Amino acid sequence: MRTIHITLLTLGLLLLQACDDTTFQPKGDYISGYAAFVDTNLVPGGYYEIALYQNQNEPFSCLPAKNEVMDIRSSSSCYYRIQCSGSGTYYVAVIWVENAKELLNPIVLGVFGCDTTHNCIHPEPIQFPNFTGADYNIRCWADTSKRLN
Repeated sequence: MRTIHITLLTLGLLLLQACDDTTFQPKGDYISGYAAFVDTNLVPGGYYEIALYQNQNEPFSCLPAKNEVMDIRSSSSCYYRIQCSGSGTYYVAVIWVENAKELLNPIVLGVFGCDTTHNCIHPEPIQFPNFTGADYNIRCWADTSKRLN
């Protein structure tokens, strides 16, 4: 009788595990990756930032939902990690602003899913909460004269 109970319990646990989410990463509130600069013309006197924009028509003409200054140590790539509370769908962009508080007209240098493509009409949105540990790498310009918007 004890063997039957243990067997039924084991089968029940296996069934619950099989029906549950099959991923091994917990859902999280951030994304990370590398912004890889395709040129070396870093512009002084401003800030390179990673920014999340709401999934809407012309998202880059609005203020970002979240933005953070990137700590650029070389002209080839920069690691970023940005958090987003709540849930929603966002576009992730590398931007340059002259003043960290003036974000209304950023210079977009790269967008996830479009990278350095001018006139990209289908950037790839990212859903939050997302799976932590997933890297969203963006190829972008460093030279602001090559802006995407």
